[in-house]
Amino acid sequence: MGYGTFGDLQLEAELGRGSQSVVYRASRGGAVFALKVLREDVARSGRVSRTRFRREAALLACLRHRSLPSILEVGDVEGRPYLLLELVLGPSLAAWFAQGRLPEASLVSIARELAGALSEVHRHGLIHPGRARRVQGHHVRGARGAWRARG
Repeated sequence: MGYGTFGDLQLEAELGRGSQSVVYRASRGGAVFALKVLREDVARSGRVSRTRFRREAALLACLRHRSLPSILEVGDVEGRPYLLLELVLGPSLAAWFAQGRLPEASLVSIARELAGALSEVHRHGLIHPGRARRVQGHHVRGARGAWRARG
């Protein structure tokens, strides 16, 4: 079942929803992406939310870290700003933990990858160190040895 379209993107599935935005699996020309878009009700509520989302999008587009998805496009469709990101596939970190204990070496590797990504985000002023506690296992995807934060 499809979710319709957004501009020239076909929305295939909802991947996540927050208080301000929704993330979809989207495709265009055979390529698959993650699309983060300001929720319609939030976009209608005022210019402040749209301006904040666009500012965050522009700053995120400047980030470069192997554990962060690449920002491929930043734009606006009918007053709704969006980010088009690399789609990160694989099980969530929460799913790996649900399978049981991970070896210590794997945990150390995952911690280093995530700390590096959070450091890069913080260096650009996008996250306060105290908010780093809110990073949740379902936001981190990948295979062992290749963990990445999801958009």
